[in-house]
Amino acid sequence: MGPSAPHEPLLMPTATASTASSGDEEDIARGRVVICPVDALPSDEKRRAKFSMRTFLRYAGPGWLMSLAYLDPGNLEADLQSGVYTGFQLSWVMLLAHAVGLLLQCLSARLGFVTGKSLAQHCRQGYGPRTGTILWILTEIAIIGSDIQEVLGSAVAFRLLFGIPLWMGCIITAADTFTFLAAQYLHGTRVLEGFVVSVIMIMCACFFANLDVVKPEPISVALGFIPSVASYAVVQMVGVVGAVIMPHNIYLHSALISSTRRIDRRNPRALEQANVYFSLDAGVALVVSFFINTAIMTSFAQGFFSPHCATNPSGTLGCNTAAIEPAGECALDDCNCVNSMGQQGFCTAIGLSNGGSALASLVGSSEFAATLFAIGVLAAGQASTMTGSLAGQYVMEGFLGLHIPLWLRLLVTRSIALVPALVVAVWQSTAAGESAASLSAVNDWLNILQSIQLPFALLPLLHFVGDAKVMGHDWAIGSRLKSVCWACALSLIVINAYLLHSQLANLEAGPFMFALGVAAFGGYLVLMGAAVRSELKAFLRFSYLSPPLRLRMQAHADEKWWVRPVAGALASQTADFFTYPIDTSKTRLQLSGEAGGVKRYSGMADAIKKVYQNEGSSGLYKGFSAALVRQGLYRGLVFALYEPLRDETCELLGEDKSSASLKVKILAGGVGGILGSAMINPVDVIKVRMQGDLKVGAERRYRNVFDGLYKMYTTEGLKGISVGVIPNMQRAFLVNAAELATYDQCKEEIVKVFGDNTFSYFVSSMIAGFVAAVVSTPVDVAKTRLMNQDLTKGRAYRGLTDCLVKTVKSEGLFAVYKGFIPNWVRIGPYTTIAFIAFEEYRKQAVRLSS
Repeated sequence: MGPSAPHEPLLMPTATASTASSGDEEDIARGRVVICPVDALPSDEKRRAKFSMRTFLRYAGPGWLMSLAYLDPGNLEADLQSGVYTGFQLSWVMLLAHAVGLLLQCLSARLGFVTGKSLAQHCRQGYGPRTGTILWILTEIAIIGSDIQEVLGSAVAFRLLFGIPLWMGCIITAADTFTFLAAQYLHGTRVLEGFVVSVIMIMCACFFANLDVVKPEPISVALGFIPSVASYAVVQMVGVVGAVIMPHNIYLHSALISSTRRIDRRNPRALEQANVYFSLDAGVALVVSFFINTAIMTSFAQGFFSPHCATNPSGTLGCNTAAIEPAGECALDDCNCVNSMGQQGFCTAIGLSNGGSALASLVGSSEFAATLFAIGVLAAGQASTMTGSLAGQYVMEGFLGLHIPLWLRLLVTRSIALVPALVVAVWQSTAAGESAASLSAVNDWLNILQSIQLPFALLPLLHFVGDAKVMGHDWAIGSRLKSVCWACALSLIVINAYLLHSQLANLEAGPFMFALGVAAFGGYLVLMGAAVRSELKAFLRFSYLSPPLRLRMQAHADEKWWVRPVAGALASQTADFFTYPIDTSKTRLQLSGEAGGVKRYSGMADAIKKVYQNEGSSGLYKGFSAALVRQGLYRGLVFALYEPLRDETCELLGEDKSSASLKVKILAGGVGGILGSAMINPVDVIKVRMQGDLKVGAERRYRNVFDGLYKMYTTEGLKGISVGVIPNMQRAFLVNAAELATYDQCKEEIVKVFGDNTFSYFVSSMIAGFVAAVVSTPVDVAKTRLMNQDLTKGRAYRGLTDCLVKTVKSEGLFAVYKGFIPNWVRIGPYTTIAFIAFEEYRKQAVRLSS
């Protein structure tokens, strides 16, 4: 028995025999393709092999329209620059990005054919008016940004082919899209799909012909699929991933399937067939897209990559053999280069605007290569403008529930996109702006715009395809696939955040702009949370645990979802207040005598006494503002993740969730610690530095956590924010794996003797704390010393191992256990206070919420 259809409200009425033919005629009149159900196929065809080419061709089409977003001018420039600036080494990234893209597109297709509605329609119905409106505005902005890229890309191709100015090419492109879309209006969707396939084949012919002209070395190409990334290629790697997966494309695919194909969604076999053939359609289209993108990357990697240019002090550049003299993008005495083919050139920026001339020079001033390149770019720009217009129409209709004529929608968006495109074109035509770097900069910022919008397509998609009420129990994605999808989504969000940071890092910003940026980022996170609020509510309602105990108490029937997170955060901060002096003594002991320096303290009590005498009571609470932020985020996240991770691990290993084994508990606690520590690392750095600061008054390093974050970001950049993150994650794994697993095991035995009471919790915590301190203190010492480094003065340690080796050499073997006593002693009191405070805060929160 195959998967069943979704719940009744989402099903189309079953057509009777008398109405079927009229319904088909109406669908054909609208340009929709009527899919013949499996059970209605001729008996001889049903007896054939599972795959039927005739059936596949009925489904084929939406995947090819969707794939054009992987081949727009923005992607082509990203491919080109990946080859120029990094060589062959990012081929594996291109493959991985297309694989993740295929997964997301298959999910988008599944949403369309199972529910008969597009993602935009589900957003309008599933979210409130406020959230839905914000999502619509953001998506429209992303579509307009993509439209600008496509218009500029086509204009560049017109200039390369016919020598016309960029601004005129923009106007031609803005107008000719109406001509192409008239074909869909007059002849239906299938004509447009056939035209798109033809355009993609033209791109294949052009770019593979160029590949044949360049003739890259097969061994070098093959080595590019072995994962490795040089330091200078990291930003470009992130750019490739960010350019490949476009937000509006996820909306487009579900809309194309729900609006251009009629599926009998009451028939389980028809849904199974649709799942196979739509996935195959998307897979074939993206395989072709992958080969085109790789052909461009490989062509330019062979002819223009030079390690000397890639590591140039002026920035990552390519070795351009067409350049007669340096373009001013690097120092004159550092611009000479030799490419992999032994040809002389200069280090310059290479993009769409000069890529054709560079190729022509590479193969002996032949205009054939330049013409092929220009034709391929023109085909990409023209075709992608059509699908961009379709995406805009479907998004507007889905979010607003309005039917907008395509010509009117195109007129509005194209007019909006034309203004900035013309501004860029005119600026590019001036002497000051005439360089490949200027257009590339515009393209980079437009890719940033897409990156900002990406979560607002990914998160709603995963929300709806994982909801059994929307998809039906049999078509909602399972726990394993859901875990993979969420991991991919979070990875993409992190990658795009890094891309955004790399673009903004060089901009000067004062404290006001920094604070404004932090506030904007906070709003951004809130909006992302709104997109998956039901998942967050369920997660926090049933999984939140008060740190550092795993409290298994039944929630009151009227307890709101936010009660446990708020109570847990306040409880951990309260416990931190009473035990913070012990933590300060631990940090001071770990830093004492570093690198042969003065050993200021003989133990925990001596450290507390001297800090109080020299710096007052405020010295014992240095960095407490950072600790409050840290505890509110880290403890809540770590212990909220513990139970879900434990249960998921049990399910994967086939164990009973009620009696998880020790290895499962160690793994769940450790992974939760890694995720939590990675997220709060910047706050942890500030806390350590403030605790280790011996200065008082105005001479202090940082006034508070926010002053510290601002100063660290502006003076040290991403390096300061991420310093010590690896040992922090390693320490977190060891602490949480040892502490949570040991606590679980000890509590089970101790409760049998002393009963389920506070004394049992205290004893279990002290034993768990001792084990955790034994295994984690060496890493904790290294983490503290790494974080305390002033990176503006250089690094004292290269990493965890280097720090431990130097510590043992200069201070002896037992130096790696500095701070062991306060590290352990703090656990018991902290646990008891957190337990009592949690209960009291929870009661008050329940009272307030009711």
